[in-house]
Amino acid sequence: MWVNGPLEVIEIGLHFEDGPLSTAAYLAHFDRHIVELKHALGPQVELERWTSSWGHLYELAPLTRLDAAAVERTAARLAAIIMALQPLVETAGVAPEHSAVAVEPGGPWRKWRRRRG
Repeated sequence: MWVNGPLEVIEIGLHFEDGPLSTAAYLAHFDRHIVELKHALGPQVELERWTSSWGHLYELAPLTRLDAAAVERTAARLAAIIMALQPLVETAGVAPEHSAVAVEPGGPWRKWRRRRG
């Protein structure tokens, strides 16, 4: 889920951003099931590639006041999307790419977490 203030929308969905091979494989797998996904989740669901290593299956909802009702609606929609997509993720058979690569302690952001003193 991503709140985009400038566009006044909430994006609800699943991002594929592990690497170019896994992203392509997931996008192809989900594309083979897009008709049944649109039937289950609604025609507003879109599958899109942005870059070679980034794509997503998503829908946009209008950004309204973030009160309890809006939070409940968005959470319910996110839960429905997870329920529909999780079985496809599990059957995709896509090997991890970058997520399986060990990183040095502190991760790639270590240099930005220096203490001042």
